[in-house]
Amino acid sequence: MDPDRKWYMLIGSDSKSFVCFEYSIKKLTWDDDNPDPPNTGDGMCTEATLLDRLEDAGYVATPLAQCDCDADDNKKYCAVLYADRDSGFPMHAAVLDWKRCDWGGKLSGDGLIARFKDPRDYLLLLDEEERAKVSLTFYCLEEGRKPPDYIDDIDLFNKARD
Repeated sequence: MDPDRKWYMLIGSDSKSFVCFEYSIKKLTWDDDNPDPPNTGDGMCTEATLLDRLEDAGYVATPLAQCDCDADDNKKYCAVLYADRDSGFPMHAAVLDWKRCDWGGKLSGDGLIARFKDPRDYLLLLDEEERAKVSLTFYCLEEGRKPPDYIDDIDLFNKARD
């Protein structure tokens, strides 16, 4: 991890094209008994369907302070949605990885999977003017809902359909 930039990239994860919204929804809803790997090309999850899919899976808006890493017996299943402050249009999404205690997301369809210690560190990829235009909304799984099975970035990437 670059100590000044506060992120690192999964080398080679740009060879399959799926977007951050597809990455996020798969990480947040993964089921080992019914795997549904990310699609590449047509049929990808888009920002227009991401919120509906999060809500259907039991994720609700949550303060950042509740989206942290905790003891293994209190796992957190959370995501952050980065949106234009004025229009509300989502531009990026990332997921808390409770095993690694960091946040990950696909930077673009043809981009790398990036991991950040703090979800606000993603904003450092933007210039200062653009950063000021972004709002962050956090979502965590409601208590009592079935949590997703864990899948790490490499396995998710390897399972992505070409």
